[in-house]
Amino acid sequence: MDPVIRRQSTSHIAQWFWDAIAGLRKQGVGIEQISKTLLKQHEMSEEDVRTHLDMLVADGLLICEKKGGKFDQDSYRMPNMEEAEQSPDVHDWYCFECHQSGPVYCCQGCHRVYHGNCLPSTYKNTEGTVVFLDKFECPKCLEKKTKEECSIKRKMLNRLLNYVHYRLIGRLPYPVMQRDLAIPPIDISKVDKSTKKSPNSFPSEDDYLRVKLLLKTPMELHDIKRKAVLRRYENLTDFLHDVQTVMHNAAVYHGVNSIFADAARAMIRDCAYDINEIRQCRFCYQVSNEMKTKDWFCEPCYPKHDLVFAKQKGYSFWPAKVIKKIQNSYDVRFFGGQHERATIDHSNIRPIDADLPSLKIKKTALWTKAYQELKLHQEMLVKAPTEPTEPDGDDEPIPSDEEEEELKNLDLSPPLPSLSLTINNKTPSKKPKAPKKEKISSSPAPTPSPVMSVRKVPPKKIKRESIAEYIVELDDEVKVPKKKKKVVPVSDSRAGSEDLVTSTSQELAKTRRDSTNDKTQSELKEEIARLKSRYENEIKDLIERHKIEITETKKRQWCYNCEAEAIYHCCWNTAYCSIECQQVHWQKEHKRSCRRKTRANQQSESSQPNETT
Repeated sequence: MDPVIRRQSTSHIAQWFWDAIAGLRKQGVGIEQISKTLLKQHEMSEEDVRTHLDMLVADGLLICEKKGGKFDQDSYRMPNMEEAEQSPDVHDWYCFECHQSGPVYCCQGCHRVYHGNCLPSTYKNTEGTVVFLDKFECPKCLEKKTKEECSIKRKMLNRLLNYVHYRLIGRLPYPVMQRDLAIPPIDISKVDKSTKKSPNSFPSEDDYLRVKLLLKTPMELHDIKRKAVLRRYENLTDFLHDVQTVMHNAAVYHGVNSIFADAARAMIRDCAYDINEIRQCRFCYQVSNEMKTKDWFCEPCYPKHDLVFAKQKGYSFWPAKVIKKIQNSYDVRFFGGQHERATIDHSNIRPIDADLPSLKIKKTALWTKAYQELKLHQEMLVKAPTEPTEPDGDDEPIPSDEEEEELKNLDLSPPLPSLSLTINNKTPSKKPKAPKKEKISSSPAPTPSPVMSVRKVPPKKIKRESIAEYIVELDDEVKVPKKKKKVVPVSDSRAGSEDLVTSTSQELAKTRRDSTNDKTQSELKEEIARLKSRYENEIKDLIERHKIEITETKKRQWCYNCEAEAIYHCCWNTAYCSIECQQVHWQKEHKRSCRRKTRANQQSESSQPNETT
């Protein structure tokens, strides 16, 4: 099987030429005008411009219009929508590994293509030549064919993948199809119900045309989110391949060396790390993302992790969970603190039932807290059943077409937190509206520090039944004067009777409106006052807790070298967490300013005259 040249030109060069033609704002642009623009913007010589123009025209990314005159130059323009219609060929134009053009091998099972140099060594012989026995199948197709042992059911799997997607959005917040990063990210999660498309995905027809010319399989992170919501993923490999497709599109559309492509590569590293965490222990990954209780780290996993005492350099033996054993080392996660991870050699591992005095542990406050977590975890292990009590997620049927359309119309963008308070008081129809005093600003509240945590309490809504009952009672009261109005003498003229009826109805309506407004205003004022007092008390409690935490923090001593909690006191305001930190800081600067050393020298000098006398 010989390689095929799908395209000769690179994608970012095509973007340069399109920008130059679009900036000139003409139907057809000559080569001289393009050369001047590219020389000014990218320092490209006229010879290189001609070479790239020939390749772009051959690839169908530019249209050359021949002029019939002797002195007329050929003009170039972008293809229109009809000319950009893709051929039925499903294969990509750029290598899936390096995202460049050139001679590539087309996979027989998917749209991906690869350069011969980008293929792994399993596709090559001893001389380094690419060899295929029957047909070419790319590495991604081979990964799909290898049966992945996934014991996670589909519903729970897609739930975990939603957590992974949330982290990926932090790495790549902008859509791949958005070229101008100076403007805010486009909300491409909202779908127009009439067209079943996302109108804001492409700011203009030109951007949509560029995507159609460069990307064979357009995919965004919001497409991955929608597939996870619809429970389309059956294993972790498919999810990783989709994220890699997003990264490939970013490198092709923005350039291999662009900032966007670098962010996409960082996103791939985070995705691979999270998927590896799910494969090691999906229970640990789930509870660490949900954190339903403060003791989430103590909850048992299935299968249960081995418990050991692990020692790092500069620290005592510390209780930890064994996540994975790698040859002669252990991948552990420690109890207490931030539950940090580390790879520890087997020589620094002790069983959990080892004698504590033999380990020579220095029982600091942090170690004591970690040991308490260990004891709580062991108690939960004893009470826990052999299998998880909570269902792992039933394999529910895939949503129908109608449910899928409803899920597609959902706003999949993460909600923004808000500290403003709003009272949603919906009065019955055809009744006077409540006064517009519904929002209470949170500006008087102090800005919470990192130690503080603000808990959002939903405002209590006023019951609609109470207002409706009040209006019914008010109608009964207003009906009483109607009967007394019969005593009033009425004029025989029809005009006088009509005026009297009109004035009476207006008075009744005004009385009903005023009384309803007064009652509604009084209820709203009481509710606002109650909510203000409650939130003021909560803020006072938060401030007091913050002060207590600051006071406790000031009572502790911290290592002068690494800023961890100190256990060795040297002099005045200098302390250390370990002997290693003390030695490093002593050689670095402290031996010149140590107060204990100067005090000892003064005492030795004062004792010398006494000895001589």
